[in-house]
Amino acid sequence: MNISYKKIFPKYIGFLLIVSVIPLLAVGIISYHNASQAIQDAARRFSTELLNHKIELLESKLDQVESLIVNISSVEAITNALDDEFSESNTYTDLATQAKIGYILNGYLSLQGLVSIDIFTSGGTQYHVGDSLNVGENRNDIRELIWQETLASPKQIYWSGILPNVNKSSSHKMVLGAAKIIKKIDHISLKTRPIALILVSINIENLNESITDKESDGGVSAYLIDQRDNIAYSHKKNEIGQSVKELFPFAVAKQQRLNSYTWNGNDYFIQSRAITKYNWQIFSLIPQKNLRRDINRIGVITFYLVFAGILLTCIAGWYFSHNIVQPIKDVITAYKGLQNKTLKQTKRLPVRSDDEVGELVKWFNTSLDNLEARELYENALRESEERYALVANATNEGLWDWNITKNEMYFSPRFFALLGKNVDENSSLNTIEDWYKLIHPKDIILVKSAINDCLNGKTAHFQCEYRLLHHDGRYRWILSRGLAIWDSSGEAIRMAASHSDISDQRDAKDKLRYDAFHDSLTGLYNRSWFVSYLQELLSGHSRNKNLNFAVLFLDLDQFKLVNDTLGHAAGDKLLIYVAERLKKCLRETDMLARFGGDEFVILLKSDENYRFIQIAERIIEQLSLSFSINNNYIHTGASIGITLLETGYQDAYEMLRDADIAMYRAKLNGKNCHIVFDEEMRSQLLKQVDTEKLLRQAIENDELTLYYQPIISLSDGRLTGFEALLRWNNPILGNVSPDVFIPLAEANGTIIQLGQWVFESAFIQLKAWKEEFTGFDNLVLSINMSPVQFLDKLFLKNFPKLMDTYNIKGSEIAIEITETAIIHKKALAIKVINDFKKYGIHIHLDDFGTGYSSISHLVGFQIDLIKIDRSFIELLGVNSKEDKLVQAIINFAHNLGIKCTAEGIEEAAQQRLLSIANCDYAQGYFIAKPAPASQLTEFIREHLSRSKGLLPPE
Repeated sequence: MNISYKKIFPKYIGFLLIVSVIPLLAVGIISYHNASQAIQDAARRFSTELLNHKIELLESKLDQVESLIVNISSVEAITNALDDEFSESNTYTDLATQAKIGYILNGYLSLQGLVSIDIFTSGGTQYHVGDSLNVGENRNDIRELIWQETLASPKQIYWSGILPNVNKSSSHKMVLGAAKIIKKIDHISLKTRPIALILVSINIENLNESITDKESDGGVSAYLIDQRDNIAYSHKKNEIGQSVKELFPFAVAKQQRLNSYTWNGNDYFIQSRAITKYNWQIFSLIPQKNLRRDINRIGVITFYLVFAGILLTCIAGWYFSHNIVQPIKDVITAYKGLQNKTLKQTKRLPVRSDDEVGELVKWFNTSLDNLEARELYENALRESEERYALVANATNEGLWDWNITKNEMYFSPRFFALLGKNVDENSSLNTIEDWYKLIHPKDIILVKSAINDCLNGKTAHFQCEYRLLHHDGRYRWILSRGLAIWDSSGEAIRMAASHSDISDQRDAKDKLRYDAFHDSLTGLYNRSWFVSYLQELLSGHSRNKNLNFAVLFLDLDQFKLVNDTLGHAAGDKLLIYVAERLKKCLRETDMLARFGGDEFVILLKSDENYRFIQIAERIIEQLSLSFSINNNYIHTGASIGITLLETGYQDAYEMLRDADIAMYRAKLNGKNCHIVFDEEMRSQLLKQVDTEKLLRQAIENDELTLYYQPIISLSDGRLTGFEALLRWNNPILGNVSPDVFIPLAEANGTIIQLGQWVFESAFIQLKAWKEEFTGFDNLVLSINMSPVQFLDKLFLKNFPKLMDTYNIKGSEIAIEITETAIIHKKALAIKVINDFKKYGIHIHLDDFGTGYSSISHLVGFQIDLIKIDRSFIELLGVNSKEDKLVQAIINFAHNLGIKCTAEGIEEAAQQRLLSIANCDYAQGYFIAKPAPASQLTEFIREHLSRSKGLLPPE
């Protein structure tokens, strides 16, 4: 009887089930239980970390507010002004106090999320800054509640929780309040009494954003509850401000570990923490379904592991049956077939393993090998021929096979396809010479040389890149690789190679090479190529002494202004148009490159140096013409530095450096011009660079000082004002003339910073003089304004605020500008002057007569006064023509209703002649030298007393 369970296959399967599937099932159940507990522990830790993190974010935000309140309460100017309970009200004093405290509080409004700052005094006064300027409507019950709670709180700063905004007109109806009571010691009773309440209101939406941390919440809901059981934070904005008891029917203890609650049909884990610092509470709400999802995932994984164990058991059973049981059956059946002569001689048993069973099958197959030897050899030869034909037709590369002995060549169909031809069309392509005819004439020598090196054994294989004629008449780049075969005597008898079309790769390589040496915007050569080319010329100059060339370093003027006003796209168009104009100015032998930004470099070759100057002038002339970009007419120019080969350069970078230095000098000389480099220029420029570096540090190092030169009326000798003059005393350079450092500051942009310092310092001094001397507000302080600062939009926008800061009236100051400030942009200058005039500011035209068309400036602008330059005054009484010219200037100005001030009076005769000429005002060393404000006290006291009969208050 054949019992199946006694066979080897069932026994093997039962063994696998016992040792694999059952242990996997047990491990899976245990893992499921442990993983469930681990996930709950992880949820507890995550919740604890989340609550701690939320508390840290909350405390960080609220600490900023507390620091702000401490800073405000530490300002002596505020605390001194708040004790008004027993003081008499004075309208002027109240307004001044309101302005002072409002100005100070405005400085604290930069804190993000701040709605308002309110100070309520015990005397009933309110100081307010914030999102609303209307302080007339307040919620007095809320204010009184916060006052009493803050007063009762033992903490220095009391957080009132979520309450209605005290200020009814505010757009933020519900806010978070932080308050502090300012107290003062009564000097009679020695008891402290509250004098004011500082209340800072915080935007609860901003607080919500500050605490929210999307990356760490992980789907967990967190709630912040204030001392009034109101929700101060929630991931749902519509829940903020609601009572927690209305939202959650269950009570949450202030210190509670992870507990389970059922709410709205869903199960949640809740964990809470008390924030004792603010008497608040925070708790987290974790949906249990999220945890069950992970636990169920463990169960699924356990199921798949068990399933995988069963599957592996099946695979192992199949493997055992296939590689052990079945081969044994095959051998038994085959022996029976041999015995019965029913087994075909060509049939071989499969060898499924290398073990003893496999060895048995191998020996059985060996017994049949001799019977089929010849048949197998013929089949292998036929398969080899078919394989070669298949590869030749299927590969993407063309193949050629050269029988050197017969001088016959075979070309695969793919070879002809790559050339765009059919096999039938090329029956004449049979020899190596026929192939050579298709190769580009410039490459034929290279190809023959590579083939000969391979045939002669100089190279191990043949490899060459060359151009081959395509059917469309164009040449394609080809890469050939091949090997040769030699006979026993060492003669090459055969050579075969592949044929690949690499035209696309070569085109890409050529494009990379082009991009590496060309500017992507203008298509010109770039810095790398130009430096390399220049160095090559300098190196070759020793061999060719007749070579003469120059380098022009060109930088566009006002390019930054175009970028800032019209955008970078307009700037790019301008660079393209400039490149086109430069090309038209040059010859084919000249080289033009873009160095980057708005810098271009030109290499000119010529036997005569004067031709370099001619081309530079031609370029300046062309670039001075306007450019039309996006319906805007742009005027620019170019500053050009020139270096000549005859200087003896050997290094390209040195020649370019000196050209750059010369260009920089051209910038300092007024731009839109050219300068040829010399050695003195380098030393001067290095000195200027050092001066610029020290100038940038002058304000920080407190090296700047304002001197003030008095201005008097020539009709009665009374003092009418002062001119503020900037002085720089550097420890290294000593006293630096304004004629030196002012142009440098205008060139490098620091003039804006210097001008800001001058106006602030002058306003501070003017305010001090007004407070010290009665009648000083009738005088005028003249302050010079740079042309750069005159057109600086940001400075002009903030100028009225600067005046208000120091309580300066427009009638108390005069702004002195030069003709340079208004000549280039007349329309803009008119607008700026008109804006100044709206504030009552006087406009004085300085250095009159030394600039451009001065008369047109007097007619076209609202000029109040002109200052006759000292170059005219110093010739008074010496040259009668100068006397008449000064008289004419004064008469002309008076006819236009413009007053005159004469500068640089150094002699009594000059002052007398100017008085006779009816000049209005005068200043100069003869009247008084410029001096620091500290040295002018007696001068001011004397003149004010003389002119008005009033002494300054003691």
